[in-house]
Amino acid sequence: MATSWQTYLLIGLGPGFVFLPQKALQAGSLVASQPALTLSNPLVGASFGVAVFGEHVRGGGWLALAALGALLILACTVILARSPMLHDSPDTERSPDPRAQHQRTTRRAT
Repeated sequence: MATSWQTYLLIGLGPGFVFLPQKALQAGSLVASQPALTLSNPLVGASFGVAVFGEHVRGGGWLALAALGALLILACTVILARSPMLHDSPDTERSPDPRAQHQRTTRRAT
């Protein structure tokens, strides 16, 4: 039997770490859910490393560089999420049934 508390923590939280991102991706469009996943991944990873594995965080200039990197990730994620290339144009018809979409396109072609 494992005697480390980290093993039990991983067994308890592991399914949630798989389930929650899947629910986030199912909740809406990829444009809505991907930025949150992109931003939270490094933060959760760093926090997990400090809390579970006892990693030490450098201070001083290294901390300033890490904060700058986090701000760059945030800014680029916001820019990408707002890109007009990711969103459908207003005149595009969307149907949940792919057969209906195929029928509309074949009717237009004839």
